[in-house]
Amino acid sequence: MSIAEAMKRNFGDARGRGNIFNAWQVTVIRDVPFGAIQIALFEVLKISLSGMEHPYVDGDSFFGEAILGMIGGGVGAFVSAPADVVVTRMIKQQGGDEALSPAEMVKEIWSEGGVGAFFRGSRERVIYWAPAIGIFLTAYCQFRHLLLE
Repeated sequence: MSIAEAMKRNFGDARGRGNIFNAWQVTVIRDVPFGAIQIALFEVLKISLSGMEHPYVDGDSFFGEAILGMIGGGVGAFVSAPADVVVTRMIKQQGGDEALSPAEMVKEIWSEGGVGAFFRGSRERVIYWAPAIGIFLTAYCQFRHLLLE
């Protein structure tokens, strides 16, 4: 499919536009908690380590920030995996007269495997996001330290 065909398919008719809007709603439900969890856990772990007399790792070091960022990113990715499954399925749905709403998609996924169906691909999501968030938060903190010095 070309870019022009994809644009026509997704924006050229009411069904395509409706599906994009529905997928966007679930994307927000996935991404806001994902970001909040990763940042909050990263900061809570840094604060916890700073209060220890002999911490396992220096939370302000390059290595420490990378590890804490990976933990935050991994937990956030796992917790938001169910919404990611819904988003992916909504984006991929084709055919038929009507695209499923987010609630209908949740019911369909549930009927295919209960709770476990919402965590399909969660291992891969964690494997991808844990190091990505670790790198991002380390770079952010190192840049912040550089500017504050």
